[in-house]
Amino acid sequence: MQKIPEDPNSSEQLTALNKHFATSSYVKSNRSDDDRLLYSRLKSSPCPQTYPHLGRWYSHVTRTMSTGSGDEQPGRVSRGQPTWYRPDENTAQLRIYNSLTRRKDGFVPADGMNVTWYNCGPTVYDASHMGHARSYITFDILRRIMTDFFGFNILYVMNITDIDDKIIYRARTKFLLRSL
Repeated sequence: MQKIPEDPNSSEQLTALNKHFATSSYVKSNRSDDDRLLYSRLKSSPCPQTYPHLGRWYSHVTRTMSTGSGDEQPGRVSRGQPTWYRPDENTAQLRIYNSLTRRKDGFVPADGMNVTWYNCGPTVYDASHMGHARSYITFDILRRIMTDFFGFNILYVMNITDIDDKIIYRARTKFLLRSL
């Protein structure tokens, strides 16, 4: 960093700092003196929507400033996962984005805790790739969360299209190209 401004809280200074952090790496194990000085001069956390790079830097420095439980080196970021505690059974509610109301609504199955779920699977007409596996993995994880965590009984069905116009077209073009 070049020179730390005396008052970095003006919009011009915040914009310049955001631009600086967009082009430099600040995720390192130890804070620099410049990081400490700038952090101490900022009055509050910058708006992450307006200054996303500066906001990430501020969050990173805040975490590194607050670490140091005795057995760690002060100023080093712990890369481990925080301890997760399962919430009380009555507090967890599945909420899903409702595109009709444009907000997240509580999920209420039509038949008690029984959920019937149809998923339109892949239409495979060429060599398989990772995109084909995404559908299986994503919806399997969601199904497991709904079953194991929320306690729903799920009947899950996925379609795999085996014949489609794209498949027929691809077969015809490959056959015609080979016969030339």
